[in-house]
Amino acid sequence: QRQTVLPEIGESGQRKRLDAHVLVIGCGGLGGPVAAYLAGAGIGTMTLVDGDSPEESNLHRQVFFPTGAQGNKATLLAKHCLELNPGTRVRAHESYLEATNVKALVEATDLVVECTDHAATKHMVSDACHLLGKPLVYAAVHKYEGYVALFPNDTRDDLHLRDLFPAPDPSLPDCATVGVLPTAVGIIALFQANAALCYLLEIGTPPVRQLLTYNA
Repeated sequence: QRQTVLPEIGESGQRKRLDAHVLVIGCGGLGGPVAAYLAGAGIGTMTLVDGDSPEESNLHRQVFFPTGAQGNKATLLAKHCLELNPGTRVRAHESYLEATNVKALVEATDLVVECTDHAATKHMVSDACHLLGKPLVYAAVHKYEGYVALFPNDTRDDLHLRDLFPAPDPSLPDCATVGVLPTAVGIIALFQANAALCYLLEIGTPPVRQLLTYNA
């Protein structure tokens, strides 16, 4: 009711959300809030992809896992989303995204939200979305800064990640090396979720073919 009363959403907007299938790749600091807010908003189907397990050193930003949590991140996050909204369908894919499974996973969904912290994976996902014509919400976080962009991939000539960054940079340090502010990760995750919802509902001005930058 709190959503349908918004004139830009209404009953038709809720039906759009219910009919949508969103693929969330990575279930950590970005993917956790993205999946939880999309489930709460009424996205009908989500596929969560992650082959990792929670680690205590990451819990300052991966706030949907309790200390001592055992098991696969995608499965644990799916359980949380189903407890939040039993009406959504959540599928947990308990393996990392690889060249052998990326096509099938991307092809089956309406929109992809890339939430990993691995540069090579981000480029692989972007390439797959570009080739298959699937919209992609991209994000990255480094220390205090975050970046979000939405690539609709309407045509083969449309802008995509390689127009920003032609190749993954193997020299970029990870969070364990340089650290990261947890609230910066959470804010960027909400920018991602908001961009996904606005795009699916065709409302507002999400960062389509633009790079949104934020410094916490």
